[in-house]
Amino acid sequence: METDYDLQIDIDNKPNWKQWWYADDSLCLGNLQNVLFWVKLLIREGPKYGYFPVPEKSYLVVSPNFVEKAKQLFSPYGINIVEGHRVLGGFVGSKSEGINWVNTKICSWDKSLKILSEVAKKQPHAAYIAVSKAMQNEWNYLQRIFPDSAELFSPLRQTLFNDFFPTLTGATLSDTEINIIEKPTRMAGLGIRDPVASAQISFETSRKATTKLCESILTGNAVDIDSYENDLKLVTREI
Repeated sequence: METDYDLQIDIDNKPNWKQWWYADDSLCLGNLQNVLFWVKLLIREGPKYGYFPVPEKSYLVVSPNFVEKAKQLFSPYGINIVEGHRVLGGFVGSKSEGINWVNTKICSWDKSLKILSEVAKKQPHAAYIAVSKAMQNEWNYLQRIFPDSAELFSPLRQTLFNDFFPTLTGATLSDTEINIIEKPTRMAGLGIRDPVASAQISFETSRKATTKLCESILTGNAVDIDSYENDLKLVTREI
């Protein structure tokens, strides 16, 4: 592994990248040469400030056309080269890799929902709280960050309607009764939403609500918190 991090910066041609940090998680966006410079700089300078990078736990997401070139540049540092990967609860990469990631998450929720359907036979309230307060918020978060996911949630919808709701209520439910159950508790429902229907609007809602935040991240300008919160409230009311 290369250990010489004596990096020379051309004043007239400085490396150009965008970087974001969340606690000790970092993300860098740029062409391969610039990202490589950033990695070397981080490895060299990080320990001075108590930050010790672990390249073996890092992932470089690239287009399929650049996989081989990326391996040549980054493999000596132990960095994993991929076409898609989870980033801070979201996903970056190709659409096919993203769909595989979403399907893995949905299969996990579907399995849990079937287990909770059995739990509901003896402990209906505990099962209800687990789904309404925890699980559906997990899949709704994914819907907000991943576009066009409605069709992928069809298996989860089927388990919810065919297994969980009937077991929870102890009855075979009509479409009308299911529509009532989906409504908020203030409208005599259970507040558990159809995951297919919610997926259709969640991403667009999130996109509208975070427009100013995204612009700030991309431009590097400060966020106007008051303006951002006002936009968030307006979009929420609209939806």
